Amino acid sequence: MTRSQLVVGTALIALGALLFADQAGAIDDAWGLVLRWWPLLFVASGLAQLVTRPRNVVGGLVMVAIGGLLLLWTVGPVASLALLWPALLIGVGLWLLLGRVGTARHGAGPGMDASAVFGDRQVTAPPGPFPGGSLTTLVGDLRADLRATTLSGTATLQVTTILGDIDLEVPPSWRVEASGPELLGDVVLRSEVGRARHPDGVLRLRVLTLFGDVTVRATAGAARG
Repeated sequence: MTRSQLVVGTALIALGALLFADQAGAIDDAWGLVLRWWPLLFVASGLAQLVTRPRNVVGGLVMVAIGGLLLLWTVGPVASLALLWPALLIGVGLWLLLGRVGTARHGAGPGMDASAVFGDRQVTAPPGPFPGGSLTTLVGDLRADLRATTLSGTATLQVTTILGDIDLEVPPSWRVEASGPELLGDVVLRSEVGRARHPDGVLRLRVLTLFGDVTVRATAGAARG
């Protein structure tokens, strides 16, 4: 079960219980309670991220902070969140720009740079050392196959998905580490990832998810074109 499934499932149960209590006359105005306290979903998602992925402290704290700001708006102390959404857009833009600079510094070459915008796309990295790079989706799905590449030491891959999904295939001899804010999305490292006792190298994923998921699989064999 992924973190988003846990949070959404718990939220649906809580919503059903509120509506049931409202119909039974135990409480009044269940929808009013929902409209006031729905930012707790962000807080719960952030706390779940801190528990399930303690190494990704920044992402969990970002979610808790967003939920706290939204609560200040819905329960009354703050009259308007007019500055929140521009700040969020600025934050995402800075993440993309700074992430690109960071991967360029750590890369051994031009690196992979692939995106899927309002559509689906499949890309395959050419054979040779993998220098890192970036993968970005915006209302689209992207599948990236790195199995033909090699890794010695450490490479950094900036992964950003907004209202989309990224499916990443890597060789089974790699170790994969992920960090970054997961905003109502999940980073799933399949059970076969990182099983090698003596990995060839480490692939570091700097992840930003906003209503999207990133799935990493480790499979042997040549990359499919």
